[in-house]
Amino acid sequence: MDRREFFRLTALTTLSATLLPGCASSGSSSSGGSSPTVSSPDTSPPANFNGRKTLLGIDVLEADGFSSLQGQRVGLVTHKAGVNGRGQRTVDVLARAPGVKLTKLFGPEHGIDGNAAAEVVVKNARDARTGLPIYSLYGATRRPTPEMLEGLDVIVIDFQDIG
Repeated sequence: MDRREFFRLTALTTLSATLLPGCASSGSSSSGGSSPTVSSPDTSPPANFNGRKTLLGIDVLEADGFSSLQGQRVGLVTHKAGVNGRGQRTVDVLARAPGVKLTKLFGPEHGIDGNAAAEVVVKNARDARTGLPIYSLYGATRRPTPEMLEGLDVIVIDFQDIG
């Protein structure tokens, strides 16, 4: 994936992440049969607005069976607020998604877990739950290098409080 393609995908994904939560709704409520995780997230259905369930972008992808990511090698740019409507980390949701190969994670200024102080260099690491590499975008570089993007077909960006 060259730099131009990365920025095109980033713009597309950012636009999707901004628009999808407001556009996707369902008239019925579904109860997810997810098993409890270590952090015991809230498993109640997402909030309703005027009788319609509002879905986050990751919830829309999941409801669609991750069809747009099937067979893709995925990189995920996310942070602590990157969760689905049940409070499960987007990292974990994509890591267990059938047909999706989540291969790399990218973290912003405060890191994926939000533990780093402001304006402090964040080092590359490994995700404790998945074992996936986490590339810092607030370390030696502020943008992905060609080596970081190597082997990826698509980048998913999940910043729910970006605005």
